[in-house]
Amino acid sequence: MALKPKGLITSYSTGLCKELESEIARILEDMAKHLNSDAAGFAMVNDDESIGYCALYNVVNYLGKLTVSKGIDVVGMVLATKKPIIIDDYPSFSKAVSAWVQIGTRSVASVSVLIEGRLAGAVTVLSINKKRHFSQDDIEEIERYAEKIIALLELAKRKTAGH
Repeated sequence: MALKPKGLITSYSTGLCKELESEIARILEDMAKHLNSDAAGFAMVNDDESIGYCALYNVVNYLGKLTVSKGIDVVGMVLATKKPIIIDDYPSFSKAVSAWVQIGTRSVASVSVLIEGRLAGAVTVLSINKKRHFSQDDIEEIERYAEKIIALLELAKRKTAGH
């Protein structure tokens, strides 16, 4: 399913992402702890429609530079479909990224982030070194944390536009 460029938001991904990285990472940390999970990430759509990580919690730093295309990996699939996804056995997932497998990712849940109805990114929670079954209740919690990230992005963008 091809996304139309007008359906994407890329203006948040450059300066605001760097500026807000530590605050977003704190939200991710709260989410991971609340969900009794090991790690989390917030990925944003880049200008070339690839996906790059804006902030990570408890994940090896070099993965922050990892980018994937729509339809690849869990995040890419979430962005391509705009639907939540749960993968109980990530290493056997046909679109798994080897870097995530190498750090021990076993189970993943991810939701899309929409701002004003347009796709901006995805929030993901991971279980490292142990399988976990994420539930629909977990998806709803992830969506609540995604709303916090959206509010933070929108506030920062308004402040930037006001200066």
